Amino acid sequence: MDMAYAYPAATRKATNATICWDPFHVVMHLNKAVTATIRWSKLTKTGLPLSGDEARDLRRALLKKPSDHTDTQAAVLKRHQRSHHAIWRAQQLKERFRGLYQLDNPTHATAYLERWLASACRSQIRPMVKVSQLVRDHKEGIIASVELGLSNSRLEGTNSKIRLLNHRGYGHHSANTFIPIIYLACAGITTRLPWEPKPIVTSPRPTA
Repeated sequence: MDMAYAYPAATRKATNATICWDPFHVVMHLNKAVTATIRWSKLTKTGLPLSGDEARDLRRALLKKPSDHTDTQAAVLKRHQRSHHAIWRAQQLKERFRGLYQLDNPTHATAYLERWLASACRSQIRPMVKVSQLVRDHKEGIIASVELGLSNSRLEGTNSKIRLLNHRGYGHHSANTFIPIIYLACAGITTRLPWEPKPIVTSPRPTA
């Protein structure tokens, strides 16, 4: 579930339920902390001088997986890596945390998370120290989501796609006009336009 207060409060009566914090929302807090590290480095005057384009590439790179970086984004991060800058260290902490959900053996999750918490606290990067406190407060639910293999990622992806459809249509007058569009875009329905040739259906050959 989401880490907002309302969700666990609604499950208090379900005494036998195991609360699992959704990886999507946990990593979202990590992404916010990494972005906040950019502002923090400016306030502490430890940031490297960057042009407008470099600052844009840096922000985009920090929110992506390393395998998805463009050449320019990788180059900007490389500059921070060479100086062992706080922004690069924050990004590495985020990627190490994501490794928690990729463990081959989920029983190692507790030890892995404890090591990550220790590293984040020792980093002396204020946004990462703050988010590590949030992770520590929700540690049991995070470990439960790893051990049980539960995630809302597919649901969140579908929800984002539906919001994009609504945005592209500049809103809709009612749900009755929007629901068919959702079915067409998300349900795997294939439609044939009037000018497209009909598919040729061949009957199977009889077997002897």
